[in-house]
Amino acid sequence: MIGLALFDRSGLLASIFRAWRPSLLAGFMGALASQFWFLAFAIDTAARVRTLALIEMIFAQVVTKKRLPAEDERAREIAGMAIMIAGVVLLLWT
Repeated sequence: MIGLALFDRSGLLASIFRAWRPSLLAGFMGALASQFWFLAFAIDTAARVRTLALIEMIFAQVVTKKRLPAEDERAREIAGMAIMIAGVVLLLWT
């Protein structure tokens, strides 16, 4: 984007104006997520909020439906996610 801003400003503006509608939802969701982060930090300790944020990696994995058949470490990834979930549950129960 910096390269476009320096060397092809008209191309950058054209691409921005072409894609403004699809980016509205993404921008709104990002702003809403930021508001929830501030809310979470206001009502609980930073350690608990950041630990709960580890679940975000699992949601990202599920939402993107990452399927790589050549990947050998799939079982290791699932085990890591299970350990993260167990840690978050343990932290929230204590």
